[in-house]
Amino acid sequence: MVMLDLIDCREGGVPDARGDGTASSSPLADSLVLALRLLLSHSHRLKLLRRRRPPPPLSDERRAQPIPHIMTPVVTALQHSQTVRSLSARLARLTSALRQAHLQACIVTSAGNPNAQQLSDLAAASSSSDALMDALVTQLTAPLATVLTITLPSSSTMTIRAVTALEAPTYGTVFHVLAADDPNASSVFRGMLRFDNVSKLERHVERLVAHDVTSYVARETKMWRASPTAADELRLRSGTEGKGAGLLKINTRDGQLLLLGRFVSGQTAIEERWNGGIGDDVLGQSLLEIARTAADAAADQEAAS
Repeated sequence: MVMLDLIDCREGGVPDARGDGTASSSPLADSLVLALRLLLSHSHRLKLLRRRRPPPPLSDERRAQPIPHIMTPVVTALQHSQTVRSLSARLARLTSALRQAHLQACIVTSAGNPNAQQLSDLAAASSSSDALMDALVTQLTAPLATVLTITLPSSSTMTIRAVTALEAPTYGTVFHVLAADDPNASSVFRGMLRFDNVSKLERHVERLVAHDVTSYVARETKMWRASPTAADELRLRSGTEGKGAGLLKINTRDGQLLLLGRFVSGQTAIEERWNGGIGDDVLGQSLLEIARTAADAAADQEAAS
């Protein structure tokens, strides 16, 4: 929770970030106070510059007074941070589930404005205090960009870029997803896609991860092959195609990895689940070993049918 108090400077000067006479222990609170003071000072400066301009010709219309959006960049930046943290936690749980299944996976987050400059560099490049103020505000209100890079079991990578504009009008966070180019993948997994909805983004990422695991198991075991049906079905088949063929289905949802297997009888013979978020040291059964055992069982049942 963030609480802001507007204090009259004539009543004892400007207090510290906590307002109780003690030093602030929150870097976030200090950063918010500094940002708001900078934006407020910039707003007053712009208002003073407008007053210094020559008055407009006589007219019945009053001079337009732009409404300063002081809170917009700060609130939007907080929303961006919360959105990225929530998405990172969801993806971290999914990669944890993959590692519990003895599959290699990790996620790396890099945040910040790539064009940001240190205050000393801005001061050296500014010819005056006004130019320095403009440079500071420009940097403060620049769009935020956070990049999440996921390494998948097949060693391919998926990049998610979250971008949020801080200046009005703001439209929330936009996500750009770029998956590794796989010539065997469905067209829905190729190229870069844009999402404005976090739920749709998460579901798309889960489908990409499940598709990658499916391809990886088929390649490593050489006992299963990807189903020729739609890529979002994420199935593996053993033996010849047909009604009696064994089938594996890999699914990812809610930070979990799920493996289902059905054989000649049509009954579910395998149901294994790996729940992420309970610690990487808690390893479950190896997904590849289960797939190899299932392939042998499916072959035996097909031979007996």
